[in-house]
Amino acid sequence: MISTDNATYTYRGFRLQALYALYKIFTSSHSYTFQPEGAEDLAIFDNNKKLIEAIQVKSGNNSLSLSDFKNSFFERLVHLQSTNPDICIYIVKFGPIGIELKNACNKDGVERQNVINKLLSKENFKCNKNQLENLFNSMKTMVVIEKEIYQNIDDVLKDSLLGINKDHAFDLLTKWIYDFSEEQGMINQSILKDKIINISKFLKGRESYHKKWFSVIQPI
Repeated sequence: MISTDNATYTYRGFRLQALYALYKIFTSSHSYTFQPEGAEDLAIFDNNKKLIEAIQVKSGNNSLSLSDFKNSFFERLVHLQSTNPDICIYIVKFGPIGIELKNACNKDGVERQNVINKLLSKENFKCNKNQLENLFNSMKTMVVIEKEIYQNIDDVLKDSLLGINKDHAFDLLTKWIYDFSEEQGMINQSILKDKIINISKFLKGRESYHKKWFSVIQPI
C-alpha cells in the first residue's frame, strides 16, 4: 500500500496530472482552450469560451472509491454543474476504480441511487438529492494507462519540430504545464505552437553549442 503522506506519491500525482493535461492539449480539438488547475485539475473551453469539461486526475494502486472523496469535492462539483449544466465532468484514474464509484458515474440505476443515498446520509453534507442526480448525470470515470498516454504524446512530438530531442522536449513541456498550473493560465493552440517553436530553438541551439566542445571550444 502506498502512503499518501509520502512526498513521492504527491510528486507522482503532479507529474501524472501534467502528463494528462499535455495529452488532452495535443489530442483535443484545435479550437479548444485549456486551463490547468482551473475547474478541477484541468478545465476545457470550446471556441465560444464555454466550459465544456472539468477533469479530476487521480493516481495510485488502490481502487478509487467513494470514501476517497471529501464532502467538499461533491459540493464543489454540484456548484460547478449547476452553473454549467451542459458540462462533462471526468474522474480520470491512473490505476483501478472501484465498481461502486464506476457504476454510479457511468450509468443510471440502483448503484447510482445507493451512492446518492450514502452521500445524503453523511454528516454536514450540503447537497440535496436533485442536485446529486444532476451531478451524476454529468459525471464519467475513465481508467488510463501511463505508458499509453506517454506514447500518444511521444508520437505527436516525434512528428513535430521537437522530434530531434523528444525526451528533453517532454521535460520542458511538463515544466511549462507546472508553471501554467500555478498561474491558472489559459493555453490555446497558438500559445502551444509558440512554445513548441521556442523549445525547438532552445534545443537546437544547445545541440550546436555542445558540438563545439573539443572542436571550437577547448577545456582549460
